[in-house]
Amino acid sequence: MNPVNELSPQELAEVRDQCHAYEVAWHESPQATNLQTWVERAPMKLRPRLFAELLTLDSELRTAQSYEDSGPSLSELCPFDVADSVSMGDETLDFDSLDGIIEKALQDQSLGVVDEARRSLLNCPTLAGVSEQAARALNDGLQPLDAEPGTVLLKQGQPAAGLFVIVHGQVEVSKKVRSSEVRFARCEAGSVVGEMSLLTGKRCTATATAISPLVALKLDVDRYKELIQEFPEIEIALSQLISDRLGSREVDALCGRVINGYRLSRCISRGGMGVVYECRSSKFPGRSLALKMLRHEFIHEPSTIDNFERESTVLRALSHPNIVTVLDAFIDYRTRFLVMPMCDGHDLSRLLRRHGRLDEECVRCLLGQITAGLEHAHQNQIVHLDLKPANVLMSLDGNAAIADFGLCNVIGAEELSETVMGTPAYMPPEQLRGDAVDPNGDWYALACMAYEMLSGKKLFDSRDWMKLLLQKERFEPEQLPGDVEMSDELRSILRAALHYDPADRQWPTEDVKSWARPITRWMCDAVEG
Repeated sequence: MNPVNELSPQELAEVRDQCHAYEVAWHESPQATNLQTWVERAPMKLRPRLFAELLTLDSELRTAQSYEDSGPSLSELCPFDVADSVSMGDETLDFDSLDGIIEKALQDQSLGVVDEARRSLLNCPTLAGVSEQAARALNDGLQPLDAEPGTVLLKQGQPAAGLFVIVHGQVEVSKKVRSSEVRFARCEAGSVVGEMSLLTGKRCTATATAISPLVALKLDVDRYKELIQEFPEIEIALSQLISDRLGSREVDALCGRVINGYRLSRCISRGGMGVVYECRSSKFPGRSLALKMLRHEFIHEPSTIDNFERESTVLRALSHPNIVTVLDAFIDYRTRFLVMPMCDGHDLSRLLRRHGRLDEECVRCLLGQITAGLEHAHQNQIVHLDLKPANVLMSLDGNAAIADFGLCNVIGAEELSETVMGTPAYMPPEQLRGDAVDPNGDWYALACMAYEMLSGKKLFDSRDWMKLLLQKERFEPEQLPGDVEMSDELRSILRAALHYDPADRQWPTEDVKSWARPITRWMCDAVEG
């Protein structure tokens, strides 16, 4: 997963100082403490992170004090189905080309503003993959809409009337909180509103009103239902659009929402299959949690859903300090969620990029911890199948936990995936060929990781699948590069785990487990660096 809006240690310290000052001010005078004012005082780069932190703090303070008569906090002002639909300039996702086409159309009226916007919409990356027949049907379903100022497109508390693509004009987004009507965003040409409510069936959490003469394209709810019955790929395409809109910024449309009892505060990271948010819940008082959401583009892919559910089932069955724990799992907003303890550090690959190669003492400590976690999984008949630095989470106290069991399998299982899945650089040869993999495959991957930690580079680095397989098939353990500094003992262990034939591989589990210790010193150096 890629980090979102990373800040330096000094900037993070400034955010913490601001949070402390906010808490002091809140206790002195809750009514006079305006969260939005505090956010606007901060430098632009700090605002998303400060917003996320203050949003969580504000909620905790109100809960602890049972403070009901105060003005609205920003945690109440973040609607799910509209807020992230606002055009964000360079940050606009998927419909970024639409802005330029509309601007050109406005300059050359002969093109026809609505027709050109319609063509641009259908050619955007989200919808470009639907069949020609489905695209024609969607095109017919998009009806031009001219609206006067004051026209309400979406009404808070009501189902969406449809999906709206703003072609020309402005729409104001507001929300009624307690007795106040709060106006917090404006949508302009290129924005899309209503798609979240349309897809999920949830009621709108804000009101969208035209504040100037408006030209838009509208997909009516009833027509949408007819379209997805006939062309399911249209629903999938809209799911992709929502997926792209969520997790792209540290504070997005989900932040501030309460989902199944979990209040989300900020997006931590986004990967190929999921988005991870920091959250809190009264179910786990005082604990900072990580909520992993399956991206909406995969909600129609059985194999991906199976992987996500497998990870949940396996992690809830395993209990070991060197394996990530799953506390809860549920389905909401048409997708799946996992709840895990929050890791206060980063994954191992990110720390390696920051720190560079490690000395042998650190590598031994890490190998001991990872070996202990893998042994526990193997004892419970689970082989990981995707062990790599990115799937090892490091806490600031120097402890490692193996994560992402989405590709794991039961040892000895006869049913194999038709598609080879995993990370080729670390896969044993038999996995690359699509054959069955036993626990020795995990030890092979761990040996590849160990070499990378010691040298700062991958042992097998070809990006071509077949060339990589040939590299591994022709590799002799004695060829382990001698220019990488390591003890004879460790070199012998890595060589024994890197044999081509799984039956020839060995890993001295008990000996390596004895090396397990937190690597606090290295963690401090990596974070400060």
